[in-house]
Amino acid sequence: MRLVPLENIFKVSIFNRNLLFHSENQSFIKENVKAVLEGEGIGWLKLKRMKNLMEDEQYRVLVVQRINKNFARKITADDHIIDVLVTRPVWKGLLKLLNALIYGLDQSYHSSNSNASGMASAFAILEMAHTMYWEKEGTGEESQASVVTYSQGTERHTLFMYSVY
Repeated sequence: MRLVPLENIFKVSIFNRNLLFHSENQSFIKENVKAVLEGEGIGWLKLKRMKNLMEDEQYRVLVVQRINKNFARKITADDHIIDVLVTRPVWKGLLKLLNALIYGLDQSYHSSNSNASGMASAFAILEMAHTMYWEKEGTGEESQASVVTYSQGTERHTLFMYSVY
């Protein structure tokens, strides 16, 4: 019978533990993104964990991919991305997710051990912030300067206008 060194056993158990945490984190993110896209939103207790997970680039990419997969992106002949209209509950949930994503980008950028790595998702996040919106029909009243009011009486709210963490 061959004896396995004790340190190898600990390395294997640490690897298995990290793999388990990674799969739990992925399922947590998938469930919350699904809830947001269904209009259920994300609670403030889950939002703290989501913000902490967004400090990792691969989790940010996962969130952006899940969101973009559910919305049909249309690009015109002149390389313009058509804006995406969403319902107000979905918009509010996307706003919370966007704030968590921006928080994660900020933490990743300012952390001393990452050397500003993991910034590939930044442009996808900006694209999402500029192209997703909801409209409020026929209110007839002027709003703050951050809301664009059209002549038809609709208010258009984009994620970019409200993304402050």
